[in-house]
Amino acid sequence: MLVFKLSCVLAAVLSVYSVNTPCCTDREWSADMGLTGSSFRSGFFTPLEGHSTMFYDYHGKKLTIKTSLGSTYKNTVLLDYDKKREYFLVNGKCSVYELVIALRKPCIPANATYLRESIYGFGSNTLVADVWEYVEPSNGALTRFSVTRDSCIPLIQAQYNPHPPAQPGTQTDIVYVYSNFNPGIKDRSVFDIPTACVNQTVQKPTVTAGPTF
Repeated sequence: MLVFKLSCVLAAVLSVYSVNTPCCTDREWSADMGLTGSSFRSGFFTPLEGHSTMFYDYHGKKLTIKTSLGSTYKNTVLLDYDKKREYFLVNGKCSVYELVIALRKPCIPANATYLRESIYGFGSNTLVADVWEYVEPSNGALTRFSVTRDSCIPLIQAQYNPHPPAQPGTQTDIVYVYSNFNPGIKDRSVFDIPTACVNQTVQKPTVTAGPTF
């Protein structure tokens, strides 16, 4: 009986520990992200709505994000952490910056606060997720991140930033909804330097606002 009770206690402790322990996902992956939110500057709100696709390679130390906001604004951000370069392509025009931040592991930060369990679906068709909160080290944004409990797949990320480094004087509040998550990178050309960025003058560093992990 004593052994049984100890086993039950141990199981309960391990269960709580696994729920409240920050997790990591694949070292290489891609995903689509719907985004909605707004920015506030000089007393005016600007609505934001669009779509991004992220390609993440921790082994190769590269990250690419392709974003469309409506039909008139398209950008590609390529971060090459080995060469310490940020390539920022907007509607075909490229700017190149020094990259001074490090690529973060695809993990919930160790100092993140566990907020709650969130269950999607109903009955036997459910998906259990955990919601975490932390300040994103790269840009100072207050971040809430929902990931699946069994494999740490990103689901929803909300970021509020009162002082984004890349947009001084602007407050941003954006929600990213992840879909079509795929481990690995099928087409590595997404990390090729855009032709428009070749031989461009390297400018002082900036910090690109956007989803992380």
